[in-house]
Amino acid sequence: MQDGCKEKFTREKMEVVCPEHIFRKYLKFNENIDVERNPNLKWCPKVGCNKYVQKQGMFSRTATCACG
Repeated sequence: MQDGCKEKFTREKMEVVCPEHIFRKYLKFNENIDVERNPNLKWCPKVGCNKYVQKQGMFSRTATCACG
């Protein structure tokens, strides 16, 4: 069995060690994971929007994005 690296890369550490363009990709990647894992969040279907919306209530099937 290998021990491997036990170090955790926090957002703060990533911001310090990564170039800005890589850090932005890291933030977007984490945002994508958060939206995909949360059943109350959904990506806006409007082409080019790139925002997510949250369901208005427990039984709601609709949401309104800031893009309109």
